[in-house]
Amino acid sequence: MTSSTPAAQPAWMTWTGRVFSALPVLMILMYLTPILYPLSLVPESVRPLVAANPFGYLVGRLRDGLLEGRLALSWGDAIAALSALTLFFGGRWVFLRLSPHFEDFV
Repeated sequence: MTSSTPAAQPAWMTWTGRVFSALPVLMILMYLTPILYPLSLVPESVRPLVAANPFGYLVGRLRDGLLEGRLALSWGDAIAALSALTLFFGGRWVFLRLSPHFEDFV
């Protein structure tokens, strides 16, 4: 017999439920990212929305380097690298701080 109450669910089910609840947001961001089409094909009225997508910058830089052969480093690349390092070390700090309590949820 299984119960559907949160107390009876294993910890991995709670974690995967949180991950799966974020999937629709990630899918929307993926469809708004110009991966299969260049940004020039996007209508002018929608370009600010596509430009606000954080994945759009990364995909644009990869497209420039791989497809068009233009790979010039800019301040945006430095900001992206600094943001990635900040997120990495912040996540590592949270992980190390909470890791002694992981066995409470397993």
